[in-house]
Amino acid sequence: MKIVNNLDFENWNKSVNHATQQCDLQDVFARSNLTELKCMFLDQSKSDKHLSIFAINKCMGAETMLQFVHAYSRHTSETYINEYEDTEGKELDTLRDALTIEKAEFESEKTEVKATIKALQSLNRELKKDNDTMSIETAKLYNRIQDLELELIDTKAELDKQWAFESHIKELLNN
Repeated sequence: MKIVNNLDFENWNKSVNHATQQCDLQDVFARSNLTELKCMFLDQSKSDKHLSIFAINKCMGAETMLQFVHAYSRHTSETYINEYEDTEGKELDTLRDALTIEKAEFESEKTEVKATIKALQSLNRELKKDNDTMSIETAKLYNRIQDLELELIDTKAELDKQWAFESHIKELLNN
């Protein structure tokens, strides 16, 4: 006989706790597949695990009992790790999604800013060109004003000469 299912394992645990002779129970345990026994142990409720640990320790010894406790602790830690990774993975996915959205918004705004900068640079070039043209025209007008002022001075001097000449002729004619 060997342990092949959870019910057999449970019955074996109870038998160990009530038995005075354990040789037959040790044989049953030894004939059973240790990997399957560990799986059955992991599937038990917490109170049944306590009974199984006590029965294995009593019948098979501390070393075998430690193998089962080790399997349970490994299973429990893997469960916690998997749950943590799932939770963290979901949070990371959420953060990645939010980052992707923010990055897309940033890129969109960046494109708009670049377009605005390009438009302002173009406008700035046009204004510089207009400013250069106006500076040239202003310089020309300033030169023209200076020429006109010189011409005015010359004209005034000429008028003064003609007035003096006219005054002199009138004086001569009046005498």
